[in-house]
Amino acid sequence: MRQNINHLVWNGQNHLGFDGVIFSFFHGLFQFSNRAYKQTLTIDNLDQLPTDDTTLILMQKILCYDWKTISASIAIIQIFWKELAISVLHLLPYMFAGKAVPLILRQIALLITGHQTSSSLSACMINLVGTDATRFFDCSMYFHFLWEAPIEFLSGLYLIYSIIGFLPALCGYLLFIFVILVQIICSRTLSEYHDNIAKCADKRIQVLSEMTNAFHIVKMNNWEDLAEKRVNSMREHEFSTIRKTYLIRALNMGLFVAATLSISLATIGYIWLTNGSVVSIDIFTAISFYGVIRTPVASYMPIAIEKTLHLRMTVKRIDELLQQSEQQTLEPSNADQYQ
Repeated sequence: MRQNINHLVWNGQNHLGFDGVIFSFFHGLFQFSNRAYKQTLTIDNLDQLPTDDTTLILMQKILCYDWKTISASIAIIQIFWKELAISVLHLLPYMFAGKAVPLILRQIALLITGHQTSSSLSACMINLVGTDATRFFDCSMYFHFLWEAPIEFLSGLYLIYSIIGFLPALCGYLLFIFVILVQIICSRTLSEYHDNIAKCADKRIQVLSEMTNAFHIVKMNNWEDLAEKRVNSMREHEFSTIRKTYLIRALNMGLFVAATLSISLATIGYIWLTNGSVVSIDIFTAISFYGVIRTPVASYMPIAIEKTLHLRMTVKRIDELLQQSEQQTLEPSNADQYQ
């Protein structure tokens, strides 16, 4: 134990940045609290704490400035400029990936438009570049919650079980699982609705493109009213799907807001009905754990599933678009061969 703490202090001294100080603090705090949970602490346990204060060295760097002549922002930048530079370098791949996706879709659209395409393909390309390009970027923002949220869910279950017992924790977690399942079903339904919205948008753009190209025929035959009714009916169908989408989003948000209150009520209600004896501090600690895991599990994980399903639909649409364009490219060459 003493060797581990000495190694930790040496590591904090050699990596004297803000992240090193925070890591040293929380690592020592975790070891100290783990020992305090298993046994009663005495004055002898304090001897195992590190004697070298690494934060004091950092404080000396801050106090060496003349605060009458220098701004706090400039001093912080001069002290932590390396950490700031590293964080910026970590963001660069994310920024480049977000900019690369629309460029790749643009190259696909230019490759397809180099051949003879129908109006349906043109509508798909407009919707692809205008709407579907952002789905790659959105999915990259939430994709890591697909593995992070289950880990937080299981670790939170273990911590709550160790504080208030297995059955009260299980009662609250069963309700938590029900909320998660409802939100996953809502996410799948949202994905289907977004696919229908994309198809309606493709059809609407195709019809408007046909009417624009053949506007003289519409005017000559006095078909303005029929064209208006057709466009309005298509837009009404699209708007109805969008309204259903926002209703499901409102249901998701309502479940997210009510999750912590309902789960806490279920846990406390089970303890009260079974005449259990739990200290109030344990109840508040368990409720705080529910609040911590609520955001990644009940909010971000359903969004990650929704964005992943949206991306799957987008990739499927891109594959269909490329297959249709390839088929239209091969048909004229086959006709020339038979001639």
